[in-house]
Amino acid sequence: MGAQPKWVSLALTLPNVDENWISTFSQSLLHTLKQYNVTLIGGDTTKGNLSITITAQGFVEKNKGICRHKAQIGDFNLCFQAL
Repeated sequence: MGAQPKWVSLALTLPNVDENWISTFSQSLLHTLKQYNVTLIGGDTTKGNLSITITAQGFVEKNKGICRHKAQIGDFNLCFQAL
């Protein structure tokens, strides 16, 4: 943790094809990635229960990585799971 993101991959599972939703999602994602100078390098699209998985990778300065056991109040951490 603590890295500067540089690229992401996207795994998208959809129950049905909704071209308007896909267009809006894609445009929003690409706009956000461009804002942070991050590249979408690939992924996969399948049919099934809705699932959106984005894996980000990047670079962290030497000795600047953040380990979970060193987390402190006020640190920003973002986690998603099924509701």
